Amino acid sequence: KLKGTREKMRKIWILAAAVALANAAINEAGLNACINKGDAASCEKTLIELEKSCSGGDALACYFAAEFYAKGLTGYKDGAKAFAIYKDACAAGSAESCYEESVFYLKGDVAPQSFELSGERLKKACELGSKRACNILELAK
Repeated sequence: KLKGTREKMRKIWILAAAVALANAAINEAGLNACINKGDAASCEKTLIELEKSCSGGDALACYFAAEFYAKGLTGYKDGAKAFAIYKDACAAGSAESCYEESVFYLKGDVAPQSFELSGERLKKACELGSKRACNILELAK
């Protein structure tokens, strides 16, 4: 059952990424090869494309680039780089980046642990439209 759930989540992630990155110069076939087949060359190329779009001010591309680093899709995880990208993307208005930044503050393994900063980023994520952030804030009441 867990394997089936993970597979569904991977497909949802691919679909979300493909839809969200439609405006960015991302090769959808390369993204699929990266996620579905674990093709390192495709992952590297997709990450380069994401970072280029991110540098051009695309906060959503920044979020996905950070996800690549956080999840190790290029073969290695780099939490510090992921955190830095999430932080900048949050400042640029990416709700999901704010959510992920709040998680880093909560865990305290890459960023300094701060419940106050975590809460502030969670609130900002909710204000920017993150349903999962709003749900957590609602539960915390």
